[in-house]
Amino acid sequence: MKKKHGLIFIVMLLCTTLFWFLYNNNRRGGKVVSVSRTITKEKEAAVLHGDETVSATRGDNPERFVYDGESFGSREAMEEAKKQDQIDLYGASAELTFHVTDSEGRDVSGATLTACFRIFEKTVEKTAKTDKNGIFVAEGKTDGEIVYFVKKEGYYNTQATFSFNRHTDTADVKNGKWIPWNPTIEVTLKEIRNPIPMYVKRAGIRLPKKGEPFGMDFKIGDLVAPHGKGKNADIFLKCWGDKPIPLTRAVSRHLTLSSDKIGEGFIRISKDGGLFTSIYEAPTDGYQPEVYLNYARTNDKILDDKDFPQNEYIVFRSRVELDDDGKIAKSNYGKIFDIWFDISADDRDGAAIRFIYYFNPTPNDRNLEFDTSYNLFGNDWRNRIEIP
Repeated sequence: MKKKHGLIFIVMLLCTTLFWFLYNNNRRGGKVVSVSRTITKEKEAAVLHGDETVSATRGDNPERFVYDGESFGSREAMEEAKKQDQIDLYGASAELTFHVTDSEGRDVSGATLTACFRIFEKTVEKTAKTDKNGIFVAEGKTDGEIVYFVKKEGYYNTQATFSFNRHTDTADVKNGKWIPWNPTIEVTLKEIRNPIPMYVKRAGIRLPKKGEPFGMDFKIGDLVAPHGKGKNADIFLKCWGDKPIPLTRAVSRHLTLSSDKIGEGFIRISKDGGLFTSIYEAPTDGYQPEVYLNYARTNDKILDDKDFPQNEYIVFRSRVELDDDGKIAKSNYGKIFDIWFDISADDRDGAAIRFIYYFNPTPNDRNLEFDTSYNLFGNDWRNRIEIP
């Protein structure tokens, strides 16, 4: 019996020693695993009850601060994390003044504006009409992001998001309110002027070879002969690059959009907000003969990234005819959106390009406002393009 009690005592002693070793090892050098600070019921309880600990450690930093399973180097950093969770869960009061104007900067009265104040999984909508000065003041609780919608008959709908960016020096929450309090948000509601029928297509083009230019006819919607049914090249497309087999992350791909006549070319422009994202009329000058896009990377890092950005589009001028003085006597205009391209792998020929284009068939008419009900390619479901 005494031997049995002795063995039990030895086992308990070993367990106690092992626990003490692991505990001290964790205090000396053990890492605190940072967990994703997502909103859960446990996190809500932590915010409500102040779930935090302060532990002594060795080294230059005598203390570490742990909140919701995450370690922080200072109490200030921990308190900031708690503050952010508090905002995510319960929001803070915000007031915003929306000032709605048309494309000429004139106040738009009677526009219906809906501001959506979001907190966690709940959204509260505040809706009203702008006053005679185009003003609507909205107030509500938010986690820092407000989505708003503006509409009025005779105008293109507008949708955008305003965000209190807490990573800047100007935005913060103090005494339960978002600072700056009551910022003015300028909103442009573009009027519907003169939408016209156009040739509009979500084009998917297969180029037969890499490294060679191929003309495309926007009125026909195909490559020019002998590679397609097109007759007049509104644009030339050339794509090349390197995509080895077996496939890896390492790749390079290049695309040029070019023209071959004096006066033809392209202008890259930033999109406007709202449904009608482009300018009303094509510019009279400023056209460049080529647009170059490329993307290159190794397995480890991106070397160059000049893919076409989502917030831009291209206005083009094509089919230029000059008079005897060398001035443009005749030309056509249009615009291009959402360019994507890729090349065939290894030494195989070919490349794929996708984009949406709008072609105004009336010579010398610079109007770029598309009437979505009159696609000259036909109005079946394959040609329904929402972006005017």
